[in-house]
Amino acid sequence: MRNKGAQLIIKDSPKQERPWGSYVVLEEDKDYKIKKVVIQPGQKLSLQLHYHRSEHWIVVSGFAEVDLNEAQVMLTKGESMFVPIGVKHQLKNPGIIPLEVLEVQIGEYLEEDDIVRFPEESFSLIQCEPYKEETDEKISTT
Repeated sequence: MRNKGAQLIIKDSPKQERPWGSYVVLEEDKDYKIKKVVIQPGQKLSLQLHYHRSEHWIVVSGFAEVDLNEAQVMLTKGESMFVPIGVKHQLKNPGIIPLEVLEVQIGEYLEEDDIVRFPEESFSLIQCEPYKEETDEKISTT
């Protein structure tokens, strides 16, 4: 697919598996990249920031906990969050189903090495745990 004045690339890229889930690049051009990110229940991305790109996250399904600087925001299906360049952020899935997010990166440099990771202790917010409904009901084995 070709766009006027730009080299638009529609990716047929493989899924990238990570300990927290996976992502696939859906489309990219020289100034933007669109990914579908899937975060498994109870998992999270590293606490990080980027010097050369901003990100816009749109929740497609599931429940997202977003830490942005030292604020915490909860997002559900159809809601979104803008992450400016140079802002410390983290995306978590406190739910019981996979979190699916469309991530739009905008910037002059969009490679994976534009990630500055921080240790968890450097962020003052409490870690989330996936929600699990407790029940007093006992299961009979007889």
